[in-house]
Amino acid sequence: MYLAEVIGDEARRIGVLGIGGGGDIVGAAHTYRRARVDLDPELLVLGGLTWERAVVDPEPGPRSRDEILGDVEWIHDRVGVLRGEARPRRGSEFAESRVRRVLRELGHSDVQVVLIDVGGGVEGTVDGLRALMDHFDLDVLIGVDVGGDALARGDEPGVESPLADSIMTCSLAKLEDTVLGVFGWGSDGELTREELRQRFSEIAAEGGYLGAVGLTRKDVEFLKLLVEEVETEASRIPLRAAEAGDLGPIEIRGGYRTVELGPASVCTFYFDPTAVARGSILCELVDGTCSVEEAHERVRSELGIKTELDWERERAER
Repeated sequence: MYLAEVIGDEARRIGVLGIGGGGDIVGAAHTYRRARVDLDPELLVLGGLTWERAVVDPEPGPRSRDEILGDVEWIHDRVGVLRGEARPRRGSEFAESRVRRVLRELGHSDVQVVLIDVGGGVEGTVDGLRALMDHFDLDVLIGVDVGGDALARGDEPGVESPLADSIMTCSLAKLEDTVLGVFGWGSDGELTREELRQRFSEIAAEGGYLGAVGLTRKDVEFLKLLVEEVETEASRIPLRAAEAGDLGPIEIRGGYRTVELGPASVCTFYFDPTAVARGSILCELVDGTCSVEEAHERVRSELGIKTELDWERERAER
């Protein structure tokens, strides 16, 4: 019942979103399962972003509703509810669509699976998330990042994919009844263990740490079914720690990054998004943006760092 202490015993209609794009919905599924098993809620919504990895979608950036093919009911220009399979116009099936299929096979026919487009920057995303919460009458919305770069200030040397996380973190901070989760402490390799420790300390000092829930054996078996269907590296790594005790340094991204796995890697940590946003240069920069391009330009000009849009555009040009 630890999750109940984080989000409140009265929460009966719960939304859980992977906020970093790609396979973050798999990391979010840990919170989804704990909510389902521990709280027996009236309604569960699970989802993620329309921003896929290049191996799934070769077009840079998030997909808008006009660029998505499949069975989707749009409840807002930026929010779609999956009624069947869906994919980007030039790519393969969304991670959310694959997760929905696995959940249906497991008998989870009651869960609503959604797609969120962050192409409207913070302004558009806040509007979309508010519409999502109103449509399903949610008591709480939990955004889950895999790895922890959503906690980044923005001046850390390893930060290279800050847009989706900062747009979503800033958006969650502007809404009531929201929580920010981090699954797989450091498993994306962007923030070092010391940088994560420092950010945890800063956020906790402001009263922003809400609690943590670890992976059980049944959680691991559940998530293994999802990673068999979804292209994800960062969400898979915590399972190695939990299942095989595979701790210590591990190379990811073809040796480009190194992850230091430890016991914290098998937990989801929960924070108040307003406390996270207050200490984030990135959230300050993307606040008020009306497009992902505007957010990208602000981050590039002010911090001089590449974003995921840069990497995806470079790859698309090869």
